[in-house]
Amino acid sequence: MSQELYRYPETTPLTLAALKAIDPAGVLDGVAACYEVIWRVLADAARERLTSEDFAGARVLWLLSDLCSMMLNPSNPNEPFRPFAILEDRRSLAISDVTDEEFDFLELAIDELSTGLVKARVAEVLWVTPGRRHIKQAEAALAGYQTVPLDEDTWWRGGEDCWGRALMLAPMMGKPGKNIADQLSNRLFKKLAQEFEAPSPMLAPIAALALEHRVVHSEAADLPLRLEEVGRDSERSGNILRARRCYELSMDAYRAAKDPVSSARMTAALANTWVAEAQVRGDGEGVQPLIALNHLEKALQIYRKVPQRFRDQLGVTELLIRLPQRIAEAGNLTVGMMQMISTPPTDISRLVTDALEKVSGKPPTEALHALATLYPFAQKEGARQAATNTLRVGLISALSGATYLDKGGRVIAKTKPLLLGAESSEDNEERISAEMVKSHAITRNLSVQGGLIPALGVLQREHIYKEQDLVELAKASALVPPERALMVGKGLYWGMAGDFGMAVHFLIPQLENIVRFHMKGAGLKTSNTDLAGIENENGLSTLLDVDGVDAIFGTDIVFEMKALFCSPFGPNLRNTFAHGLMDDDDFYSADTVYAWWFMLKWVVMVHWAQLARLENRVVDTPPASSNGKGALVDEPEPDNP
Repeated sequence: MSQELYRYPETTPLTLAALKAIDPAGVLDGVAACYEVIWRVLADAARERLTSEDFAGARVLWLLSDLCSMMLNPSNPNEPFRPFAILEDRRSLAISDVTDEEFDFLELAIDELSTGLVKARVAEVLWVTPGRRHIKQAEAALAGYQTVPLDEDTWWRGGEDCWGRALMLAPMMGKPGKNIADQLSNRLFKKLAQEFEAPSPMLAPIAALALEHRVVHSEAADLPLRLEEVGRDSERSGNILRARRCYELSMDAYRAAKDPVSSARMTAALANTWVAEAQVRGDGEGVQPLIALNHLEKALQIYRKVPQRFRDQLGVTELLIRLPQRIAEAGNLTVGMMQMISTPPTDISRLVTDALEKVSGKPPTEALHALATLYPFAQKEGARQAATNTLRVGLISALSGATYLDKGGRVIAKTKPLLLGAESSEDNEERISAEMVKSHAITRNLSVQGGLIPALGVLQREHIYKEQDLVELAKASALVPPERALMVGKGLYWGMAGDFGMAVHFLIPQLENIVRFHMKGAGLKTSNTDLAGIENENGLSTLLDVDGVDAIFGTDIVFEMKALFCSPFGPNLRNTFAHGLMDDDDFYSADTVYAWWFMLKWVVMVHWAQLARLENRVVDTPPASSNGKGALVDEPEPDNP
């Protein structure tokens, strides 16, 4: 581990005397059985020792704190721990950072530690390290995990992971672990018995844990039925969410018990909860037909999972006939409550013809070049002038504020009325920016439907682009940072294959990294430091507002990145993707198609500009201020039709 980080002399020894002097049990007296709390308390104690220049004690405390900071990953038996923090150029402690000296110390220290989570962590670190494993370490780890109470506060703060790890570790010990497994099982089912009598939010996760690890217990066979009973009671009392979760677990438990009839019964009961909630949403005052529609569609999907041979006896056959009609009624009611705003149709046949002519009948490289240069990057100044003119013409809308909602009805942005004669004001700039992004959406849709999709179809029919081809292209482009060409190339490839959902999964994170990489290379700051002295990387929207970004990438590309990836007035792809707000349709929308093409264009334009310079076809690059381009653009003119 880095000695510089912890500020004690490199010669500071690790000794049992120092361990006994600091008395870890005393330091943690009264501290909750939660690793997140424990490692912070130990770190604070280490800082106090540093202040008093007790370097030996500080080193022991730092070591224990670092070990406890690792996060449990019970789903991975081979790597049960992972660093709690991973930044671009550093991370918190991982097992691979522990030195031989520290391992030797831990082997001696384990017998001096009191039973608890600290001893469990030391024991587990030794247990998973080749050459250090001993059965007593697994026993010590399991004893420590058993100190974690089965209460709601502890459960949601890491207790679930501790119990999950214990249930995984005990069987790995073979015969010596049987007694411990029985103890864990008894405690778990004792808690389940209490939950069945008075259900709480812990019932479902504890039952799920018991089912996941196939916990052996005399009452295990009754678990599916008990869950079904709680589900029925919860449904009758109106607790639909608890009923739904109990039915899900009961369904899986019956299936594991080879009881297909009961599993089918629970599948139908699960679907019924969605129908019941749809009934509440679709009737009476405050009717919400769109939500009811979604619930009915979900119910239909679940009903279809009931095996054919059980549908008649469970009444599912009739429901499968009636539900589509109810879905249609809810859909009609939803549409009836909406107000449609339509615009005149746009004839894009000429755009399609032009795009097809540009890419058809060409060799693979030329066809790819034609696709990438089908349209230029958006022009910021032109977009601003057009937006200003639109607002001046549409005075009624310009003089009133605007509220932007997402598909779920959340307010995601607001703009104030335009102040005439004060265009340079902050509020006016925001309103103009919103209009620019709105206009860019129209451009995107026309570009995608009128050119990109038809042109891509031609390339797919006439050529075969392999994944490695796109990876090599990414490697050759100066835009793509080292060690990122594989991910960028994969994203470009999936777009060429027509799977834009896969493409943006690769490309959106890499776009932000590209911006950060080149900003750092230009000496621009990409992070911030909080009051605690912790440095955090800024997100894409913050990065694109840093002074000097336009000089690196060009004003046009920066504008297009904002409009597409991080403006609340646009699709905001970076944030909606990062926060899991994109649904299936979003991943295959015109916005994602355009995002893929934007990345393709940017990557290949930089690459071909490099080639042009090498062949002496480009003598001078115009300054960024003259045409909105930066050092990483050098965009060739689009092919002429």
